[in-house]
Amino acid sequence: MSYMSAMSPCCGCGRIFSYNPERVPSVTIRGHKEPVCQECVDRVNPIRVANGLEPIRPLPGAYEAEEVGY
Repeated sequence: MSYMSAMSPCCGCGRIFSYNPERVPSVTIRGHKEPVCQECVDRVNPIRVANGLEPIRPLPGAYEAEEVGY
């Protein structure tokens, strides 16, 4: 049994966090998708809604390791 997860800095706050690379919300910066941590999603969503944008809704399991069948 194997599990898939990644760790890197959040593009919003710079904190290292773990996530599922296939499900984590991301922002495109200079042509590269960069992951966003749950705390930054929680912080930015009220601002997005106030500006008439949809909130970011992370996919289920976005911040958890996922079992893979290799």
